Amino acid sequence: MRPMVAMMRPNGDPSMSSFQQIYDSAWHHPGVAFVGSGVVLLWALWRRPPALGMLLGLQLLMIIDALCTGGLVPIPHASGWGQLVPVFFVVQGDARFYFLLAKGRFSRRKTLALALLAGLFVPLCSYALHSLFPELLPTRRHLFLTHELLFCGVVLSLLWRLRSVARSSSLKWQRRLCRFELLQYGLWVLSDVLILCGMDIGFALRLVPNLMYYVLFVPFALATTPAAEART
Repeated sequence: MRPMVAMMRPNGDPSMSSFQQIYDSAWHHPGVAFVGSGVVLLWALWRRPPALGMLLGLQLLMIIDALCTGGLVPIPHASGWGQLVPVFFVVQGDARFYFLLAKGRFSRRKTLALALLAGLFVPLCSYALHSLFPELLPTRRHLFLTHELLFCGVVLSLLWRLRSVARSSSLKWQRRLCRFELLQYGLWVLSDVLILCGMDIGFALRLVPNLMYYVLFVPFALATTPAAEART
């Protein structure tokens, strides 16, 4: 998953690896999300794509996510809200993918409700596995990796399902969306495997899928939306 600084705070240890120091710093999170989102918002206002309102709303949600889960988080981490808020943003991060994938097939309210329910599936499953097998999955990093692997499995099953459906511009776009998510989550998996193996380069590699998550996903998804989809 993307950084959850509210769950794993930098401890100021001088022995912390160089890439980890960059990764845990506020310059990375929320800094990259803030700067990147600013560029996306300026681009959207200049180009005015068909789904401009949705693009602005989803990207603003990413800014709030970065503020609440990054190094500048104003929520006390020991509080109940400090534990729940990061989980909420993990759920909404997955839900936006499901929402865009199902957009136009139901009413917007029903699509949003279904997307939020679908967004709960992988976090709940990964947390259940983390709780049931604490010896195999002892750390937060193992929890992140479990989430990432389960989500990759969901996306692969969606891609397999979409292969058997008749081709259309909408389905081609859905497959591109799935491939983007698979690449993003696959990079998180590789990064966390490297980190669990004690390799500092894993923190550097993790910067790439974080950029994809916070900055690139929304403009990619909505700028490539077929005209018929964009009007829904």
